[in-house]
Amino acid sequence: MSGSTGSLDLGSVENQDVFIQPVPLAWQNEALLARGQPDGGLSVSFQGQRQSAGLLTRLLEYCAVTHSPEVKISGDDLIGAVAEGSSVQFWHCPQSRSIKKPTRMLKKTVCYQCESQEAAENAAARVRQSSSWSASSSPPEIAVIINPHSGTGRAADCYWNVVKPIFAAAGLSTVEHTTTHAGHAPVIVQQLQMHGLRAVVLVGGDGTVWEALQGYMARPDWKEAVQVPLAQIPAGSGNALAANANTWSPVTAAWAVCKGKHTAFDVFSVVQPPAKRAFGFLSVAYGMITNLDIGTEHLRWLGPLRFTYGALQQILLRKSWSIRMAYYPAELPAPHYRGSQADGPATPILDRIDREAWTPNDHASNLPEGWHWVPTDQVQMCVACNLPWLDLENNVAPHASFGSGAMDLVYTSELQRLQGLQVLLKASDGTHLNVKGVKLLKMRAFMLEPRSSGTWLAVDGEAIPRERVFIEVHPRLCRVITA
Repeated sequence: MSGSTGSLDLGSVENQDVFIQPVPLAWQNEALLARGQPDGGLSVSFQGQRQSAGLLTRLLEYCAVTHSPEVKISGDDLIGAVAEGSSVQFWHCPQSRSIKKPTRMLKKTVCYQCESQEAAENAAARVRQSSSWSASSSPPEIAVIINPHSGTGRAADCYWNVVKPIFAAAGLSTVEHTTTHAGHAPVIVQQLQMHGLRAVVLVGGDGTVWEALQGYMARPDWKEAVQVPLAQIPAGSGNALAANANTWSPVTAAWAVCKGKHTAFDVFSVVQPPAKRAFGFLSVAYGMITNLDIGTEHLRWLGPLRFTYGALQQILLRKSWSIRMAYYPAELPAPHYRGSQADGPATPILDRIDREAWTPNDHASNLPEGWHWVPTDQVQMCVACNLPWLDLENNVAPHASFGSGAMDLVYTSELQRLQGLQVLLKASDGTHLNVKGVKLLKMRAFMLEPRSSGTWLAVDGEAIPRERVFIEVHPRLCRVITA
């Protein structure tokens, strides 16, 4: 057998580059020879073998990435390998060239023929362990919750046809759960065995994430549970958690789960006495934002386009709604008390006031120490954002971040239709904050009292009673998988 050869040390590829040296283009379907090394590593060499023109086309497509005799797979891109019989195939997810919304695409090498089935399985296992197991000797465990009704109803297809094969190539151990009705995800999360999980992967939209968060915080062991990261496979209408984690597509999100990188992010308490408190991760909205979201539920078949349609409708109507709102500014220090309660983290700012009895009038002197009134009683758009992106398209709060410890209130009172259109067009890059009439406040806690009908009060896109609500941010409480 003749042809060019190259070698690849698969001892550790996580932060290295993997080179596959193809043979001259007259030779095809290189043979991969896996041999154990004295140091316990695995050396892989490639030799060419004459094959058909059909395989020539496949190899040309693969080699065209670099226009070089060498094909380079970054260790960061490599996710695993699939062995079938005595052949092995490497899977990798190179990043697109988009700067604004970088996504990854799934690519597979040609199949390489090994000396034996055992050699192929050994090679695939070593690649999986080095690229996606974080040097662990056993496969990472993933709990997957699929909401088949999210968005346009294709979440299940997205998982089984796109995401699951990637997890399998990476050698991840997965247990899948499918929701059957609203409110099912919190029950599933409460029953999960969290110890040893790399992540809880949510295949759905922001409503699925919101439900899962309620399940986390309802657990008796919530303090330990919140250390297990969430990951969103964007399969809903909004997909805000995925957008903020830079996992802009299902393949990108699956790649991120394989790599296991995560960061802390803020969540917030939602208190409406005497009801049990809930928790949010994204936003509290009233007025225009809720009307273009909840008011277009009947248009789910449009996917994200329903939000654009709803926004145009609201801009043309140019309605406003009555409100009373007070806030505790972000520039003031948070109270030192950092304890916790049986139903979740403590609320030291809100604990300073009697939430059930608090009925201050509109004079600042009646507010608790440090609190201020939001200087308007009429709003069009009113949304307090915990994260910058409210969906995959709109960067509504560009100055917000995962662990700031504060929420950004973005609101308008008297926008003309032209200004409203400018806000809609500029929201994709966050420059809408420069439009005259758009206001921004940063808050650690706030009280919002709706005073109009014909709209909704919503947390993370989910409607709650249109009554006075109290919010407090809990800095860096949970964790999320990021790209």
